[in-house]
Amino acid sequence: MRRTLAQRGMTLIEVLVAITIVVILTGVALPKAAAIQESIELESGAQQLMRELNLAQVRAIKENRTVVFAFEGDTEYRVDTDAPRPLPGALRFGAAPSQIQFASFGPPPTGPAAVQLASPRGRTRSVMVNASGFVTLQ
Repeated sequence: MRRTLAQRGMTLIEVLVAITIVVILTGVALPKAAAIQESIELESGAQQLMRELNLAQVRAIKENRTVVFAFEGDTEYRVDTDAPRPLPGALRFGAAPSQIQFASFGPPPTGPAAVQLASPRGRTRSVMVNASGFVTLQ
């Protein structure tokens, strides 16, 4: 059976229903996508901070001297005398000591420390340095 030219297309009602479905699905998906993006950014920042703390500890042992990991403002940190490094995205330090030192044999002489990262929406992730210098994510 052959359709005529007028029967091949969609009606206005079918187009409006399809557009409505797309708008509803987009409205449901966008907030979830933003939350997932924030979660990924927070995890990335925590992993970056953990790696940098581990590298500072390795540097202290390798160079046989104390290395200072300093927190500068809400969004930057410095390893020893290196240039300041920013946190990724819009992350901020929620709670952090002014600095963490690593002794020449590895552990922090000042004892354990905790650094909290916060996202713009208030989600947090903590990076812990225990008394022996082991760095973990909480």
